[in-house]
Amino acid sequence: MGKNHCHLSKNKQDKTFFIFRDIYNRAPKDEELYKLSRCVGDWWPLAKELRLDDAEVDRIKEDYKSALERCYQALKTWRNKYYGKVEGKVQFLVEACKNASVDQNKVEDIFKMSPR
Repeated sequence: MGKNHCHLSKNKQDKTFFIFRDIYNRAPKDEELYKLSRCVGDWWPLAKELRLDDAEVDRIKEDYKSALERCYQALKTWRNKYYGKVEGKVQFLVEACKNASVDQNKVEDIFKMSPR
């Protein structure tokens, strides 16, 4: 994938590359892409396990809703720009997320999504 300017470890970046390629090839429609973008982070079970109060859960939900929307827009841009190409997709998505002001931790969370 050329020079590695990604903040993710090489191993995680490679894994992400193959996951995203797999997702991308199986998600040609916007609605499917949106469903996949909703796989960001699995905060709900963790919130219950930590016994967070409703206000904290609502705050987390809003944070993720915002991150999911940015992720969805980044994925759409990524798909539209790189349709039919493989090289550079992961790095482009990292940059798109940064440009959408998703903080580094949320970028890491976005890369945890996997096909369902």
